[in-house]
Amino acid sequence: MKKVPVPVSKKLIAVLAAVGAVLWLAAAAAAAYCGRILYKEKIKCDFLIQQEKWLDTLDDYRAVCAGYENAGVFCFAEKFEQDENGKTVYEQTVSAEAIAEYESVYSDFNSYYYYDKLTPGEQLLYKAYEYASDNCFGCIFVDNDAVDPSVDYVRVSMCLSLDSAVISQNLWMSNNNYKEGVANSDRADITYDDEIYGSITVNKPGYRSVVYSFSEVSPDRRAESIEAARRIAESAPDITDELERARYLYVTLCDSITYDLDYAGDDELYDTLVNHRGRCDGFSNALSLIYNIAGITCAEKLTYDHTWVSFCADGVWYNADPTYDCHYDYEIAPRALNIGFGFSDAYTRGAYRYENIAPECTGNTLFANCRVVATDEIESIMDVMVESIAENGGLYGFVQISKADYRDALNAVFEGIDKCPDGFDPGIDIYEFRSGFFIFLVEHELY
Repeated sequence: MKKVPVPVSKKLIAVLAAVGAVLWLAAAAAAAYCGRILYKEKIKCDFLIQQEKWLDTLDDYRAVCAGYENAGVFCFAEKFEQDENGKTVYEQTVSAEAIAEYESVYSDFNSYYYYDKLTPGEQLLYKAYEYASDNCFGCIFVDNDAVDPSVDYVRVSMCLSLDSAVISQNLWMSNNNYKEGVANSDRADITYDDEIYGSITVNKPGYRSVVYSFSEVSPDRRAESIEAARRIAESAPDITDELERARYLYVTLCDSITYDLDYAGDDELYDTLVNHRGRCDGFSNALSLIYNIAGITCAEKLTYDHTWVSFCADGVWYNADPTYDCHYDYEIAPRALNIGFGFSDAYTRGAYRYENIAPECTGNTLFANCRVVATDEIESIMDVMVESIAENGGLYGFVQISKADYRDALNAVFEGIDKCPDGFDPGIDIYEFRSGFFIFLVEHELY
């Protein structure tokens, strides 16, 4: 049978089309609405992600800044100067790590005896001062993150001067334009060039000290002084006995130097070794330099008004003080007694600084055969003196007395001076030590 198509009403078609359109529009609207929600969520999500990244970056930046803030530094300048805002002008900044690894260009002429006795914090400050001296920086800023301000910076700098033959003990430390020897609190702006974050500036609290003698040093003069000391050190004959080699170098130096009562130089080492004039500080630095070049272990000692050298020979420490055997302006020859060579601490004059870490000298040469004259023997002091003159080849005699007996003993010597051997034209010399005096009678030809 043949199928006949069912006619569709035009009206029904229109209804169905309208419904479809509505459904399509509804679907489109729903899709648009959902897309909008999704877009907003995406924006929100992207923002949260970016914010998290930004916060992570901020944390990293803060961590980098904190690292710079906590990193210890030292700042240096040739002289103490301030800008228009009252801030100290520093020319160079060096990290604490670099200072800790620093090796002085003059290390061969330093004993580092005192350095080895210091705490780690003191040793770091010691090296900072050594760096300043080597590079002629007189103004030093010490960051509190590098060295605690409670560290005694004067003690540390003095230990450096006692170790180093090229640094004067006369440091002239101060804050401003007057020389008083205390440290000022200070702040320094330190700028770091960071690879990721660019320039980062941190403000560091610390303290400033000024060491005039560091900025006044002449490297050329140091080099000339070292060369002069080397010539003396290399002039010694082949002496295998360490004590006698030390004595030879001591006498060689003393024979060439004159104590200048009116000395006003600014480089005592140079003036001693090149100009052959000076005072105890230059003399002790010169002898220390000669001994270091010659391979003789030594370290300097200091009282509040005098400096000399301690040295080690065959495992025994002795004192050597060239001031006692140098020329004097009013004499034409050295004393020639070597009374400043090879004595123990018992014969030093009063207490010296840093006794708790200074070398303990127990060796004694010249005074080993000295006669001790007791209080009840003062009247016969010249009899003992005559015996001593005979024991010392007719050149000199000496006796030891207590400080309480000094005046009576000296009067007894004057009263009995005619007891000296025939031909012995006596000159009186007096040497003070911790518990008493030595009275010398010296044949004038020695002077």
